[in-house]
Amino acid sequence: MVVFLNGKFVPEADATVPITDRGFLYGDGLFETLRVYRGVPFRWASHLRRLHHGLKALGIVCPTNDAMLRVAAGELIENNQAADSILRIQMTRGSGQRGYASTGADKPTLVMTTHSAPAIASRPPVWTLATSRFRIESDNPLNGVKSSNKLINVLAKDEAVQAGADEAILLNERDEVVETSSANLFWIQGDTVQSPPLASGALPGVTREVVMEICDALKVPCHEYTCEPATLRTASGVFLTLSSWGIVEADSVDGMPLLRSPLIQRLVAAYREVVERETRPADNRANRP
Repeated sequence: MVVFLNGKFVPEADATVPITDRGFLYGDGLFETLRVYRGVPFRWASHLRRLHHGLKALGIVCPTNDAMLRVAAGELIENNQAADSILRIQMTRGSGQRGYASTGADKPTLVMTTHSAPAIASRPPVWTLATSRFRIESDNPLNGVKSSNKLINVLAKDEAVQAGADEAILLNERDEVVETSSANLFWIQGDTVQSPPLASGALPGVTREVVMEICDALKVPCHEYTCEPATLRTASGVFLTLSSWGIVEADSVDGMPLLRSPLIQRLVAAYREVVERETRPADNRANRP
């Protein structure tokens, strides 16, 4: 495999980052994960907007421009024969003086890698959920940043796996449902699709945004609501959204079975239509620089 590291394509075995890099020392950086279909990164522009929002929030200056980044991503995908893959963009503040202050760290590290992607099945996967004891602070200004510092998410995911679940539900300090350790969360009440508001502490997910667009196009009511875990147990259906998998249905939470709504399959079909339309290499415009 080839890696894009600071402007150069190098073999993965030769791709190294200094131990003084602040991403390694403090998680001082951010990342984006995109699904690649037929060689085209899905919703590239949306991911780049979130990346720039995060860079601005962290005070990191991007070492390249969007057009060059897109060209490099395309070359990386081609070099690795990764037409159906996961593309990860990682950016850190780079190296500086020892200590928390970022003094002298003015040469960011930029890495892009490709990884195998989940197979596209006729029906979406079904995951079991477990509520985590870890909490998200709803007023944390970094909630909208896909930061490299994901220790809560890591520990919550491990906690869920140890409990025999596939994914962890994260609550905030008010015991409100926020998201899962790696995805945004939706539930269905009757014929209405609902999701926690971003003000609860949720990351503004790109796939979350796509699903909300789909609901609008299908005339399916979709609203942001605050809810507690008990709401999920009485919902007509629960599903997750994340770039790597798209839409994932949930069938239980904390060992209690959940109802399965046929509306989820309708959303899955519509999501695949959006992917098909926007990743046609011949006429794709939305994902080009």
